[in-house]
Amino acid sequence: MFRNKKYALYIVVLCAAGFAYMFLCAGLEGGQLELARAAAGNSWDEARAALPMTVGSLLAVPFSFAALTGCLRRGVRQGMIVWGAAAALGCVGLMNARDVYWLYFAATVLLRCACAGLEMGVAALGAAWSLRFRGRLLGLVTMGAPLFYAVGAPVIADFVGARLGGDWRPLYLAVAAALALLALAVRFLLRDRPEDAGLYPDGSGRAPADAAEEDTPALTLGQVLSTKRAWLLLAVCGAYTASAAGCMGAMEAWFTALGGEEVWTGAAPWLALGAIFAMPTSYVFGWLGDRLGAGGACIVLGAGLLVAPGAM
Repeated sequence: MFRNKKYALYIVVLCAAGFAYMFLCAGLEGGQLELARAAAGNSWDEARAALPMTVGSLLAVPFSFAALTGCLRRGVRQGMIVWGAAAALGCVGLMNARDVYWLYFAATVLLRCACAGLEMGVAALGAAWSLRFRGRLLGLVTMGAPLFYAVGAPVIADFVGARLGGDWRPLYLAVAAALALLALAVRFLLRDRPEDAGLYPDGSGRAPADAAEEDTPALTLGQVLSTKRAWLLLAVCGAYTASAAGCMGAMEAWFTALGGEEVWTGAAPWLALGAIFAMPTSYVFGWLGDRLGAGGACIVLGAGLLVAPGAM
């Protein structure tokens, strides 16, 4: 893969940009309840503060379909620039929300939808640039998310309290600036496909044997959703995603129910350790996907998913 220096340069930029996007999106999604409430003045109860996140998660589903349609027509990079701008606008909205609930609500919903688009865009770029090493490449670009969970919102909250005097606005301004820089990198340093840069997947000197002809029209979203395999893929991937999100999202409530805030606080170092181990594990499962195929790797992953809730 790295024998072709031009291809290697694109891959390095893709991995760095993907890592940064996944780190920021994990922060804006996973740590958003604590971060957003503090940024907005922490003036609402938990149910009211969490409501826009629930609404945003529901709206992210149809938004993802719309974003996918846009990718098919205009390319992934253009979509990522738009989604990055939307996420930056959401950060600016949270900076100025304070006690203005409608602005807090709108900014939070916007961030949820924009982050869904950015995460999908990172995965789409990784899938387009590699065939033989696709799993490992996706494992690398997604390592940013477990890194954030290892650092955690409490660490960032302590930093803001100690270094910024409790003012969250500089943090969200920095995130918006980072999204702007990433948009420039995506626009000028990346391409939607290696063929757009005169290259082939994996840095190969020739096109894959099963490559589609240039004049073959791309499938529309309706054509994709009319196939049985597409719905089977949605069902399988949806089950895995829902299981993982359910385990992570319900963890705080579960530990708190076991023994209150003390048990949840005591579990935090172990959760951080798990997030640290998740970084190399992301690459390992990518390697398994390349060796066993995505189906074989999913079987191993499914067995692992059964262990944690069974032990708990």
